[in-house]
Amino acid sequence: MTEADEFKTELLENCAKAEKEYGCLQKKLLSDIDRYGAVETIKEIIRKNRISDGFYALKKAGHLELSAETLVTEKKYGGLFSDSDVNYCLQVLCENGFYN
Repeated sequence: MTEADEFKTELLENCAKAEKEYGCLQKKLLSDIDRYGAVETIKEIIRKNRISDGFYALKKAGHLELSAETLVTEKKYGGLFSDSDVNYCLQVLCENGFYN
């Protein structure tokens, strides 16, 4: 399994858990992943200086660890994203109290 495949699998598992356990629906994100691929979808979100679908619902539930942004910052996926991509996600997470 490639690094990109592992990222997609983990992202989809996080989305499923977010929906099942916290009622956080991420329909647009899932649709975009299906259409463009997981890595490409997240890179496009970052490129547009946006956040992933469901981010604020996960914040409200206290579970930003399930967000796509958190996954991007994991060292094991460092080969998929640029330093600026990772830094953007870290900034968004810090601004929303995840690393406090």
